[in-house]
Amino acid sequence: MERPDAAWLADELDRATAQVSRFAAMIPESRMRVPPPSRGSEAPLGTWSAHQLISHLLDWESRDVVRALGRLVGESDAPAAPRTPYDPEPAVPDLLAALAGVRREEARLVRLAGTARLENATRSDGRSFLWLLAHVVQHNWEHANTIGQIALLWDHHEERLSR
Repeated sequence: MERPDAAWLADELDRATAQVSRFAAMIPESRMRVPPPSRGSEAPLGTWSAHQLISHLLDWESRDVVRALGRLVGESDAPAAPRTPYDPEPAVPDLLAALAGVRREEARLVRLAGTARLENATRSDGRSFLWLLAHVVQHNWEHANTIGQIALLWDHHEERLSR
């Protein structure tokens, strides 16, 4: 079984935004900021809208992941920034373009660091950078999947209303 390495992680980061973008493109703009429906305390798709999910990915990766990678390779000494509050105003294409740019930078830094450094360097929480980046990829898959589920839910909902 192959472990993630720098090349695979960088390739996944290069592709990751396309997964989110394609599912987001299926959601009508009027539904982009609407949380998925819940029933009482049950919220199988969570309580965040697709817009919030995209904003969350951008916020975390730009304020923590890129900065940490920059410190790892000696290109930055900036610590992680505080979490920014959710802003519903930015247009989805702008968020996705910014996320793609952050991920291009992450991929560049991952390639620069190389697998050995990613495996051997640890963050303040004791986890390796390899772990952090595997988490970034998994986190993207998780939220891309939820955005896809939201897209299909709204598509099904609109279809039922039109009957």
